[in-house]
Amino acid sequence: ISFVQSVSGRGFAPDDLSLAEDLARRCAQAIDNARLYQAAQHEIAERTRMEVERARLLQQIERERATIAGVTGSMSDGLLLLDAEGRTIYCNAQAGELCGLEPGLIVGQASRAAFSRTRRMYADPDAAELLWRDALSRIEHRPRFDVLLAGPNARRMQVRLFPVPGDPSCGGQIGVLLQDVTAERELQSARND
Repeated sequence: ISFVQSVSGRGFAPDDLSLAEDLARRCAQAIDNARLYQAAQHEIAERTRMEVERARLLQQIERERATIAGVTGSMSDGLLLLDAEGRTIYCNAQAGELCGLEPGLIVGQASRAAFSRTRRMYADPDAAELLWRDALSRIEHRPRFDVLLAGPNARRMQVRLFPVPGDPSCGGQIGVLLQDVTAERELQSARND
């Protein structure tokens, strides 16, 4: 910014200097405000872009959840998912049916508490508990075992455990497949007799 006087030879008076300083301050303030406005507009555009991306990712997650729910809901096998601490974090409807429990009652339960709730369903609860403990202690070997379920609809169920890869910071998760193998075992027994 140039500050000139139209009359030559005349110096600037203190009021002129004060006016020039005030004008310079205002210009500097206007330039700073323009920069701040431009930065704010950039920040708003970036936040808007991030919100659009977030909404897109949430829609994608919901589609994937719906697909997984459809697949696990139509499975003939029961499926449980245990977290690193042994709490049930997922139970499909078929697992609930095989265990004789509402899936919502199992989810959130520690494996010991869940076993206590389902203990009555086993023909030999103590043997079943030993099988479960042994399998959980050697999950990396993908153990499987059969248990006999008690009650009016007694049946044989095969239990297969497997490690579920995921985020290492969450620890290892365990998948459990439950399959009614009554007919298969009866057929095997008939062949052996």
